[in-house]
Formats: sequence, C-alpha cells, structure tokens
Amino acid sequence: MNKNIVIGILTLIVIVLGVSYYKGQIDKNEIVISKPTALLVGEKSFFGCESLIDADFDTGPFSSYDKIFGRINKSSGNYPFQIEGDKLFLTRIDDGRRFELKIFSNDNGFLGAAETWPSIYGPITKTFILNKLTGLSVFTESGITGGSSDPSMGVSYLVCR
Repeated sequence: MNKNIVIGILTLIVIVLGVSYYKGQIDKNEIVISKPTALLVGEKSFFGCESLIDADFDTGPFSSYDKIFGRINKSSGNYPFQIEGDKLFLTRIDDGRRFELKIFSNDNGFLGAAETWPSIYGPITKTFILNKLTGLSVFTESGITGGSSDPSMGVSYLVCR
C-alpha cells in the first residue's frame, strides 16, 4: 500500500478519535455552519476552494507548556488548486507559498492527494480529500512545524468550485 495513503488514513483516524474524545472533555464550543448546496467539480484541472471552518491543535510555541491548545474558527480563506499529471498543487494566497501533493486517487467521485517531507524541525504531512460531486473537501497538515518538538495539527473543511 502506498505510504502516502497510509499516512493520510492514519491522519484522518487521529483527527476523528481526537475530536471524539475531547468533545466530551471540553466546554461545548461548537461552530455550526450551513452546508453549501451541491457543487460539481468534475474533471476540472484548476479549481478554487473556500475554507468554511478551521481547527488546529498544538502545545504552544514552547515544549515547556503543560497544556494542549485547540482552536476552532469560522474561516473565509481562499485557496487555488491545480492538477498537473499526478500532482496536485495548492497555493496559499496569504504568502504565495506553493505546495505539491502526490495524487493517490482521482476518479469520477473523489480526488485524494498527500505528501510527506522532512523540515528542519521534523516531518510534515499534508492530505487533501475532495468529493467531486458535492465540492466538499478536507485539507490537513500535521507534523513538527517549529518552536516546539511536539506535533501540531491543522484541518480545514472547504467547499470547492
């Protein structure tokens, strides 16, 4: 089985288990948004996604912190995606950085891409799963991203057109 597929599946399992466990452990901080109407992405090679809701988890900027922080926010960030062969490119509008993910699934119903690479702080993994029939997708980033030796996690729920 492809390493990126395994990492993507494990990342999603960790998110689901973590949210399920901590949902009962914290105050009832929920954000509910209306589900957008169906948007067919189909076989486009270029599409834009709007982030509807974001969440992130970390231990703060220093390993000496004795807490785990979690934040859930309504969002309105926009992200252009482009498919080139077996690669999916994401460009961040805020800073212009471009990320390259390897496509592991691309059929009539779904697009899935993931990539793992080392950084100066530790490994980083990004995953993207899109339902082409509804336009709804999830983008995740996890890893050791600096300031702390503890892993961090971010997830965005997006609508793509």
